[in-house]
Amino acid sequence: MQKFPVPYSCKSGICGSCECILEEGEAELLENEYLTEKEEQKGHILACMSIAKSRKIKLNFDLS
Repeated sequence: MQKFPVPYSCKSGICGSCECILEEGEAELLENEYLTEKEEQKGHILACMSIAKSRKIKLNFDLS
């Protein structure tokens, strides 16, 4: 298992600083007070409020 620093601030899913795109694998978003339904449909998740559901995931934090 590899660990990488993840940007965060509130740790409760309301600030959006951990927003990223799930590019590979599966994850479950446990709580969401920030993302729109459209963003979720495009694969956006909140890293601080998500758990991996597959052995390997790939996250992209570059939202620009």
